[in-house]
Amino acid sequence: MNDRRQRNIAPEHDFYDQEDTDVLSPSGLVIDTSGDIWRLGADGVVAWDDFRRVDRRILSACRSFIRHLIRNNALTYTIGQHKFMKAMAKEPFVNELNRIIERDGIFDRQCYELFKRHVRKSLS
Repeated sequence: MNDRRQRNIAPEHDFYDQEDTDVLSPSGLVIDTSGDIWRLGADGVVAWDDFRRVDRRILSACRSFIRHLIRNNALTYTIGQHKFMKAMAKEPFVNELNRIIERDGIFDRQCYELFKRHVRKSLS
């Protein structure tokens, strides 16, 4: 793996992930989202360890999305959405997605079509 490729694999903390780390849920809980394990009260945990092979830009977007869900939805719904994203972070899908982003530098229509095919396949 070359240096450039290694930089695109998500480290534990990254300059793309600079949002507020304390997130207030609708139920009034303050959730610490600073590390790789986010404790969502008694409802569960969001762990990012399965996302190590995901491009850091995608990981940052995923983390932002989950923070948004924590702010606006029930924690059980948020946990379910994270589990779905975790299933999507499996190979070979993530390898192909990383290849496209490494080549093009963006999440484009080709990435979106790949994502749709993978979702359909995983739901069938």
